[in-house]
Amino acid sequence: MKRKLDSSERLGLIAGGLLSPLVAAGSWLRRSRLFHPRGVVLIGHATALGHADQRLIGTRLAGPVLVRFSGAWWKGREWLDVLGCALRFGSSPEELLEGLPGDQDLLLATIRLPITTLLAALSTRFHAFLANAYFGVSPFELRGLGRYRLRLAPQSSDAFGSTREERLRKALQRGPVRLELQARPAKAGSEYAPVALIELGELRSDEPDLAFDPFRCGRGIEPVGFVHFMRVRTYAASRRARALVSRKPARVAAGPTNGAAFLASLASR
Repeated sequence: MKRKLDSSERLGLIAGGLLSPLVAAGSWLRRSRLFHPRGVVLIGHATALGHADQRLIGTRLAGPVLVRFSGAWWKGREWLDVLGCALRFGSSPEELLEGLPGDQDLLLATIRLPITTLLAALSTRFHAFLANAYFGVSPFELRGLGRYRLRLAPQSSDAFGSTREERLRKALQRGPVRLELQARPAKAGSEYAPVALIELGELRSDEPDLAFDPFRCGRGIEPVGFVHFMRVRTYAASRRARALVSRKPARVAAGPTNGAAFLASLASR
């Protein structure tokens, strides 16, 4: 069945279109993503948790997972900042860097709601990735289950170190870094419940062309709302600008895994 965009999603598309020239210029000048330019990448495994609907969500995501922690603004500084955690759930550890049509990307940040975006840096413990919870900001449509909000809560304690990356590496030396993905119905008053345990045990290099896309939704977790739809055109603009810098084609996986293709898939239902 065809799903119509709601008013917040249409507004997000308009806002993204207005911002995309600025995002493209910023990405070209920085020679990297405008936001989240540098990150730390880890590989691990996700296991389903919970009961009933929660376990069904976790079962969809079970298997190999790639996680990229990053600061939003600064390339080499650890100043006041918002932190991000991008996840990719796939079927093969060797292919997680590619982003296949059946994979699921989730982009989370230390921003609880769109209205708190400008103040989020003040509540973020920006010196440590494992000292913060990460949120989906806008809701997701879980195919067959309805609208949910997502939160990622680190279960491993932070380690001492002079940088965020060093702290994360030392935490990894103690054993797997554990994160708990949680979900709750989008309606007000509902509680978060665990859906998956993520155990990370291997560091990978942060490749410049590693490209997450909130519309890569091969496991049936579809982005909805203003923030997600604002990313349709801004992400495309950033990819094109980075391709000009690197003189490589903009990296977009086959299938309905980018904003334009996702919008087309909505119209065809």
